[in-house]
Amino acid sequence: MTAVILNVRPAGSGWLLDLPLSDGPLMFASGGRAEAKAHDLARRLARLGHETCVLVQDRTEEVVGRTLYPAGLDTPATGRG
Repeated sequence: MTAVILNVRPAGSGWLLDLPLSDGPLMFASGGRAEAKAHDLARRLARLGHETCVLVQDRTEEVVGRTLYPAGLDTPATGRG
């Protein structure tokens, strides 16, 4: 099974949370709020049996955070970095 990827990335003066199974991304004024929402959704998806990965990009679009939530668990297997 392919992991669900939730990507937090900059967009102008705000931040986007890309959701692969939706019509479009969610927009946030704060990167912290976008990241918190991504982790909340990742925990929920993992509990439902979907391996989920949260990626966080900085304003240079470099990945600065990567967290994996294994299917069936609601705690991450890997942390930031």
